[in-house]
Amino acid sequence: YFNAGSADGSDSLNMLTCGSFVDGEPGSGLRGSQPFSVTVEPAVLAVLDFHAHLLSSEIIGFLGGEWNSARRRLHVKEAFPCRALAQETIHVELDPLAEVEVRAAIEERNMRVVGWYHSHPTFVPQPSMRDVQNQNNYQTLFIDQASNLMPFIGVIVSPFDARTPSPSSPITIFYVDRSGTSASSGTPKSCQFTCRKSGGSGASPPSVLGGGGDDEQDGGDRPPVALRATCRVLCALVHYYKKTRTRTMLQAAWRPRLPKTALGDAPNSKLEKLRRSVRGRLVNAFSQAVVDRAMTSVVETIE
Repeated sequence: YFNAGSADGSDSLNMLTCGSFVDGEPGSGLRGSQPFSVTVEPAVLAVLDFHAHLLSSEIIGFLGGEWNSARRRLHVKEAFPCRALAQETIHVELDPLAEVEVRAAIEERNMRVVGWYHSHPTFVPQPSMRDVQNQNNYQTLFIDQASNLMPFIGVIVSPFDARTPSPSSPITIFYVDRSGTSASSGTPKSCQFTCRKSGGSGASPPSVLGGGGDDEQDGGDRPPVALRATCRVLCALVHYYKKTRTRTMLQAAWRPRLPKTALGDAPNSKLEKLRRSVRGRLVNAFSQAVVDRAMTSVVETIE
């Protein structure tokens, strides 16, 4: 699905600005409103954010979850990092074999493919023409015949855009609105979404990333089972990209052109920027204390 927008691909990387759906509750069915509501588990955002920080080239993955046709609700439960054909800085192409493997893994977990994600390492998380074409193709592929809706989203994360005012990586969830257009075109629009929160009690959220360990008991000073599973995914990504040519030099300065006096409380290194951004996702599901301990272990794996 990763074809160029023109014969030579020259226009496929032009950036587009996402529009907005009209006022109205997502999934309400009102004309011009967002066609369905979107809920995302905090660990999903943590995994794709962490994944994006590891390479100076674009990364890619799929999203697994559940679709409630009657209520028009899309629930994103897990992020599934994928292999790319080649690590190119400008755009990424999904390994076709990885696509087959990951789609099978999602189905084995009794979920459906509900989206894809990729990164824009140093620029804004707005879709290119290529991204819009990919999203359009996926929406057609994963159409729900029962409702005639296309419950499939695209997610873009920008880990190292120097214009970002805070350590938290900006993330855009978008959908191609085809209303009033032909089936082969459409307008990219930003989606409203809700990040499920557990109140920071440290209890395991409904979604558990990674395999194994689901029958372990929480207790003592150990992080909850779901957080340990998420951290295993993060550490596995570190090991997988250890020898990749485009891996990020995380000890390098995040904003090298800014004097230290201008940084304020901003992180100095890309590693510290990663830690703060991912931590900010996880504290929506677990207590700050257990997240801090878990992130210390992950950072030690990187170092």
